[in-house]
Amino acid sequence: MALSRPERARIGLALLALPAAVWTIDLLLATPLLILAASSVPVVLVGSAIAAAQRGGGRSRASLACAALWGSAGAAFLATTGNELARAWLRDAGGGRAVAAVAIAPVVEESTKALGLALLAVAAPRWLRNPRDGIVLGALAGVGFVWTENFLYLGVSMLQGGEEGLVRTMLVRGVLGGATHAVFTGCAGAVIGGQAAGIVARTLAGLAIAAAQHAAWNGLAAPAIATALCGATAGACVPEPPLPAILRAAILALLLLLPGIVFLAITWRRNGNNTRREELAEP
Repeated sequence: MALSRPERARIGLALLALPAAVWTIDLLLATPLLILAASSVPVVLVGSAIAAAQRGGGRSRASLACAALWGSAGAAFLATTGNELARAWLRDAGGGRAVAAVAIAPVVEESTKALGLALLAVAAPRWLRNPRDGIVLGALAGVGFVWTENFLYLGVSMLQGGEEGLVRTMLVRGVLGGATHAVFTGCAGAVIGGQAAGIVARTLAGLAIAAAQHAAWNGLAAPAIATALCGATAGACVPEPPLPAILRAAILALLLLLPGIVFLAITWRRNGNNTRREELAEP
């Protein structure tokens, strides 16, 4: 007997979940408690704010948890593997870290997050019914991804800047990083949750929007923020980073996030009536 499309999508999620779970557990066990706490606190705050803001939309707790788990385990595992393979290929081809950060990492990371949303849209259609569902689930997947990603970044910041460097990076990467990935993947989710085309076309379109924002962020905002937080372009961070550099980096970050935020706001507003009709139609 042939399997239905939702059944095939559920099998695909299950096959990806096992190695991702093993990889994530191994990573957690290898992460010092201080880094784990520094990674968790701001991400929990951002994730809780998203969960609270979306109340009343008829979304189950299971759907919210699955989106966050996919970001923190499935997407992080696939993105880490993909980035490592891409970096090895770039080294052989003579490419540098800047190329990987702008041209490779955004595509790899946003692809892995979008893949989970696409599989959820097929495996559990009632979880991803419309663009609003896609925004919420995409944002939570992005926040989950930042949680795992920060294990590495916060460890490096503590080595370079000690406890002060860890605190500065925790606030910026935890809060601002959570917001950026929430915006990137929320935009992808908004498109994936629509009904204008097939799931493959919607996923590719959402991926393109998310990856373009991510590439601009990695190429412009991320280096400025790193320099502003550290107060140095290389080596150990200075105890007190210069305030003008921090302000310039913050303004640049807001400008780069603004198009995505506007897109999400317009999409959320335009799809309000459709969401309410779906909720009234549910038994």
